Amino acid sequence: MIVHTPTKIYKDGNIILASRFEMQKSIPYLPQELWYRFPEHYAEYLSPRVDAFVPTALLVAMYAGEKLRVQGKISPRLAYNLFEFRDVHHSFDSKLFHKVDISYDILSQHSSQLAKRGSLQLSAAE
Repeated sequence: MIVHTPTKIYKDGNIILASRFEMQKSIPYLPQELWYRFPEHYAEYLSPRVDAFVPTALLVAMYAGEKLRVQGKISPRLAYNLFEFRDVHHSFDSKLFHKVDISYDILSQHSSQLAKRGSLQLSAAE
């Protein structure tokens, strides 16, 4: 599975940050793109890195039993911790979450400008 570099789209006063997933195996009910939508005035806080998409992509790759390849910039901290994240989920249910290889193209350093303003954390809650 490949998670591609995110794109930003401005539409109707919002900004949409989207990343395309490319899989070797077809999973019919799985969308090929993951996206987040925010009011446009938050655009300056959104990072061009792929970080917001990688944890979800890893779980999908583990479910499908496919190696995860991250295209685009990823933070060094997330890249380091992905292996722990993978191992924890694999230990929860090794039949559902296969232990897969992880590779990434570019490690990104934090932008000092973004660090001064703070950063946007994304999470999902039930």
